[in-house]
Amino acid sequence: MPHRNHNVETDLPVPAGDPFAGQDRCRPNASAESDLRIHRLTQAVRSMRKGDFERAIADSTGTDELGDLTVEVRRLAGWLNARFAEMDRLMEVAEQVAHGMFLDDVLQRTYESFKPLIPYDRIGCALLSEDGASLTAYWARTEYAAPMLTGGYTGAMAGSSLEHILKTGRPRIINDLEAYLREHPNSESTKVVLAEGVRSSLTCPLITDDHPIGFLFFSSCQKNTYRDLHQDVFLKIAGQLSALIERSRLYQRIWKLNEELQVAHRKIADQAARDPLTGVLNHGAVLDVLEMELHDPDGGTPPGVIMADVDHFKSVNDRLGHLAGDEVLRRVADAIQGCLRSTDSLGRYGGEEFLVVLPGASDRTTRRVAERIRLAVEGTPVEVGGDVVRVTISLGVALPEAHLQANASERIGVADKALYAAKHAGRNRVCVRGLDAARKPAKAA
Repeated sequence: MPHRNHNVETDLPVPAGDPFAGQDRCRPNASAESDLRIHRLTQAVRSMRKGDFERAIADSTGTDELGDLTVEVRRLAGWLNARFAEMDRLMEVAEQVAHGMFLDDVLQRTYESFKPLIPYDRIGCALLSEDGASLTAYWARTEYAAPMLTGGYTGAMAGSSLEHILKTGRPRIINDLEAYLREHPNSESTKVVLAEGVRSSLTCPLITDDHPIGFLFFSSCQKNTYRDLHQDVFLKIAGQLSALIERSRLYQRIWKLNEELQVAHRKIADQAARDPLTGVLNHGAVLDVLEMELHDPDGGTPPGVIMADVDHFKSVNDRLGHLAGDEVLRRVADAIQGCLRSTDSLGRYGGEEFLVVLPGASDRTTRRVAERIRLAVEGTPVEVGGDVVRVTISLGVALPEAHLQANASERIGVADKALYAAKHAGRNRVCVRGLDAARKPAKAA
């Protein structure tokens, strides 16, 4: 916010016939040529018109009207200087507060910036509900121990003394809160701030575009702290401050809504990547994970890949029905997930097949995880409609073999061939194949 230009000569037009216009030196009339006081007064007024209110004016040596005028000009210069200095401070405060984006930041800046203008040991902020029916304490900061009256305290506006403040739009001074409580014994908020040590207060309404949004409470631990001049100071900046608080409040709401939208978007994206039956990743999502791990820009160890298939799953569907089959798949998925790290990924590859991706796993670790999965599934009987189904699983392992480059399709193909070998060898077992073996041409018969 730009500072006010003190060059009042550019702000105020020179009236016609101004005796000080156009001449650098005053031409005293003949009767006052010996009296330098007129000349000094002239120079002082010219300086004031240029924004210099501190130019010295010599004391009058007489008690005549000219001497009285000298005194009044000196007083006017002091008054103008004080007013412009005050406006400068107000603008500096507004500029500092305006840098805040979120509501808490704006209020913290208010606390830190208002000290030169209004005395306080505590500032609190309370905000009105959307319908204006209630007021809720939102924020407080003190020079002493932690405040007792903080966020969450709510009171009705109807019939309260604060209602009158909003109607008048003017701040209210209470310089003896103990006496105020004796007159208003039901004021719970007064009891709380008195318990904090507060003894006087300046309650300031926050109103923007004729719409009340809440209050700022300036409080002091001393009685008789506040004067009318503190009311006037707040009123001079009230509109700007109220607008800044309302802006930051709206910005905070938008930010929160955006965060909620992002969370919802992530949930939707996650749901779209999940198999609706088992809750693990679907076919496309688990393949994306594998591709991402194989194209790790840091060049880490390729992931181990495990392809798993539920043994004799068709017979479960044929004997017990598809609902029983669905329950078997859910329990198998849970058992596999329980054997994995948080960094590992499990996906339903299709039907009763599952694909496991183990980032950064060694050949030895990949073998161990596969065997752990086999034992976990074997030890998880599934109860369906009073029947207990014993489930086993066959697994094919494609070792990471960090020294070899292979794409996702090639690694899945190796794991699939290993799974076929496990099925062919009798099921409920783990078979392992390396990329080297898969790439060697078959020997001629």
